[in-house]
Amino acid sequence: MHNSLFRIPLLAAAMALSLAACGAPTPTPATEQPTAIQAPTEAPTATEIPSWTYVAFGDSWPFGAHCFGCRAFPALYADGLAATTDHRIDFINLTTNGGTSQSLLESIQTSQKTRGTDIREAITSADIAIISTGANDLEPAFESYAAGTCGGVDQLDCFRKVAEGWRVSFDGILTEIDALRDGKPTAIRLVTNSNEFLADPGLIDLFGPEFGLAGGAVVTALHHDILCEVAAKHGATCVDLRPVLNGPTLDKPQDVNTQEAMQAVADALLASGLDELR
Repeated sequence: MHNSLFRIPLLAAAMALSLAACGAPTPTPATEQPTAIQAPTEAPTATEIPSWTYVAFGDSWPFGAHCFGCRAFPALYADGLAATTDHRIDFINLTTNGGTSQSLLESIQTSQKTRGTDIREAITSADIAIISTGANDLEPAFESYAAGTCGGVDQLDCFRKVAEGWRVSFDGILTEIDALRDGKPTAIRLVTNSNEFLADPGLIDLFGPEFGLAGGAVVTALHHDILCEVAAKHGATCVDLRPVLNGPTLDKPQDVNTQEAMQAVADALLASGLDELR
């Protein structure tokens, strides 16, 4: 599974000579106060276009590693923001070809450089931030399930354990962002997973064709529920990709590594608005 020379006024000089020759000065009326001689000013320039800095975090899917050269949704979202707002968008793409929610939290806490950019400096400047990760956290649970040691009546307890890890990681990530932004308005979007168990050939081989509508739906809901819980705690927004990519009944198989799917995700992000910045 898946960045001025003021000269002494001539009138004032004349007054000084008059004082030396005649004694007591004659008061200058208030309406005739001398004014400084100013250098010519430049022609006024057009008002500078306001800008927002937008930073994207995520793993190989938002990175576009499996999309065979398509434009991934973080960049498409930047395009959409530029086209639909009156702001210039300064896009900092810090997605990586891999990683987990835990590794993202660690990189923020330790101020690592990502793609040559100091991650904490990027967050400090981020008016908009999207975070799309967590799928790779599931790999140990995949192994447990395949070995028959996942646990629970439904053999999904190992996935619930991963969900508890998501809660810690995403809460930590948003806590770091809140601290670095220091109260400045910030539009944070946590992007949930769609149900890839319905369409991904590798997952179907591992879990079987029936798992997507059963256990796969449960696992995908766990990711959604945790992210939305953490988002609400921090005044952020979670963007649910299940209806976006799996349809209104959440059961449509969807290859997430297509240009069409990437555009649908970008459109969902645009539809979430930017009320925090207005």
